[in-house]
Amino acid sequence: MKKNSPYEKFVEIIKEKFPERGRLANVLMDMLLLEKEAIYRRLRGEVPFTFSEIVTIARNLDISLDNIVGAGSSKDRPFLMRLIDFENPSEIDYQLQEHYAGMLRVAKKEHDSEVCTATNNIPINLSMAYDYIYRFQRMKWHYQLGKNQKKFNEIIIPERVMKMNRQSLSDIREIAKTYYIWNDQTIRSLVKDIKYFQNIRFVTEEEVGLLKEDIFNFIDDFEKLALNGGYGNGKDVYIFISNLNFETSYTFIQTSEYYLSIIRSFTLNDTISLDKAVFDRIKKWMQSLIRTSTLISESNEVQRILFFDEQRKIADTL
Repeated sequence: MKKNSPYEKFVEIIKEKFPERGRLANVLMDMLLLEKEAIYRRLRGEVPFTFSEIVTIARNLDISLDNIVGAGSSKDRPFLMRLIDFENPSEIDYQLQEHYAGMLRVAKKEHDSEVCTATNNIPINLSMAYDYIYRFQRMKWHYQLGKNQKKFNEIIIPERVMKMNRQSLSDIREIAKTYYIWNDQTIRSLVKDIKYFQNIRFVTEEEVGLLKEDIFNFIDDFEKLALNGGYGNGKDVYIFISNLNFETSYTFIQTSEYYLSIIRSFTLNDTISLDKAVFDRIKKWMQSLIRTSTLISESNEVQRILFFDEQRKIADTL
């Protein structure tokens, strides 16, 4: 088989999607209705995937065959848009969410793993700990992209999702180093959104009160995290306040097994890449952003107090 052939690229991509040992084989067994040994023979290259099997895998795992065969120029880099349906999730929608959870489990096992998020809103991996904020983000997604617009009290989070969220929150706190680059408009933007949905009667006055309480809890917890520089488990957390604006939220996760880049799209969806060149570009951009930001974790007490006091004043306008 020719080195770096499109077929080899395809096999490499599906292996990168499920870095946990054995998980990829189980997913492909269910998807292709094949025995485990037949799957392993294909992954080892002893037997090729058939064309119909490749199409099935690409469709279910959101793999672009155009990128694999090199339809674009040398400047094109592969990205995948994870268009998860939060309204009527299918098994594939759950698998896409579980895939990300699996990558976090890989990251938490390494002593030098890193995750960095530059955000202009409360990232999903933090909002999951606050029921009302998380429900509000889901409601906003429904309003913008769902087939049926739902009011706040109509948003129900499936237990399967809640279980994944709890595990992901636990795993995130076990990653060796975490960096947050915070935009000072974060709380202001959330408050503005809540006021809008209150005005169109998607959120009641009582629910605004619950959201306000959640926001204050989030601010208190994040201030404590900044003060301590970590979760109290030996894992480091660095929090920066950006002096520059940026358009959306960006995340990278670095381990010895993969380089993951994430760009937030459509409130809850992600555009992701496992391409090393994409990762290097995003990491370089975030490092540049850090150089123009103010570190408020552990040190710089005056700046930290001023920042969080200002966020509380903004939240108190609800």
